[in-house]
Order: sequence, then structure tokens, then C-alpha cells
Amino acid sequence: MTVPDERAALALVAAGAATLVTADGTLCAEGVARAETTDPPLPLRLRVVWGARGPGREETERVARSLARALTREAAA
Repeated sequence: MTVPDERAALALVAAGAATLVTADGTLCAEGVARAETTDPPLPLRLRVVWGARGPGREETERVARSLARALTREAAA
């Protein structure tokens, strides 16, 4: 989906309606978790941010961490 800025995207994440890939290392909010793709480091540091509470949070975390691993593998290729 398209949002006007990353803060709007973060609001969707906090509401459990989205997962976000961002280069903003300062983007955070109550109730969201994040994982950096760092092994190996990407030229552009991306973070995957997801809702850490609410229904389906375990599945959302599994998918988000899988996305972070896939981004890391792509960067290494």
C-alpha cells in the first residue's frame, strides 16, 4: 500500500495492519518490534518493523524475520 510517509506506515504497523521495510533507524513506536539486516551489512541499512502485539503477532513476526533474512541473502548474492 502507499502511505504519505514512514510515520503513517508506522501507525499501520502499530495497529497490526502492515509490516514495514525502512531505512530510518530512528523510527520506533510502542508495540512494534524491529530487526536489522546486518549479516552481511547492506549498503543501505534496512529495517523490518512489525506489530509486536495483538492477534497473529507470532505469524507476523515469523514473516517479518523471514523477510529480513531474505533481504540479507539478496545483499550477499
